[in-house]
Amino acid sequence: LVQRRVARAGLEWRLVDGIRYFSCRMYRTGREAFEGFSKNLFPAFGGHIAVFVFVWLWLLVVYWQPLVVLGLAAAGVPTSGYSLATAGAGALLGAALWAVTAIRWRYPLYLVPLGPVAIALGAVIAARSMVLTLRGRARWKGRVLGRAGR
Repeated sequence: LVQRRVARAGLEWRLVDGIRYFSCRMYRTGREAFEGFSKNLFPAFGGHIAVFVFVWLWLLVVYWQPLVVLGLAAAGVPTSGYSLATAGAGALLGAALWAVTAIRWRYPLYLVPLGPVAIALGAVIAARSMVLTLRGRARWKGRVLGRAGR
C-alpha cells in the first residue's frame, strides 16, 4: 500500500541502512514482543495465506530437519535416505546464517545456537498471527484491529 502511494506520487522507494544512526526498541518485554508480532506477521504478507504458510513451513524444515537427522543418527536410529554429511552441512549453514545476523544486528554470539528455537517460536507466533487476523481478533493496546484486508 505504501509502495503504491509512493509510486503514484512520482517518488522513488529506497531501502537504506541506518543502523549506525538510529536505534529502536519495538518491545520492552517478551509478552509485548509476542503480542506485537502476533498482530504484525500475517498482515506483513498482505493476507496471502499460501505464501505465508509456505514460508514458515520452509523455515521450519530448513532449520530443523538437519538437527533432527543428526539427533536421530546420534541416538542410533537409522536415517536411511538422509545424508549425515548433508545434514551436518545444513546445520552449519543455519548456524552461520544466525552468526551473520547476530554480527550484523549486534546481538551476542551466544544466541547463535538458539536460532532453531527462535524459528520454532516464530512459527508459533506466525500461526497465532494468521488465526487472530483471519478471525478478526488481532488486538493491540486494547483495540481490535479487525480482519485482514479491511
